[in-house]
Amino acid sequence: MKRVFIQHDEKGDIIATAVVEEMHADLNHPFLLSDPAHGAVELDADDPLLQGDRAALHETHMVDVKAKKLVPRQQTTSRKPRKPGST
Repeated sequence: MKRVFIQHDEKGDIIATAVVEEMHADLNHPFLLSDPAHGAVELDADDPLLQGDRAALHETHMVDVKAKKLVPRQQTTSRKPRKPGST
């Protein structure tokens, strides 16, 4: 059975994705987490988001670290330039 995992940092930014066919039962995920603040979540292999380019998934989505699920990345608003003389 195919399983899909996403590794993320402490803010929820996606670091890596992995698809595994088989994995030892003692392992929670296939990643070596060298930073204790990093984590991994497992996704449904049939999720439509995973059917496209998984390498570009980090551009449109991130991991909600508390809920441990994939969510759309928030659109950032551009700042207006400062007016001369303002601090």
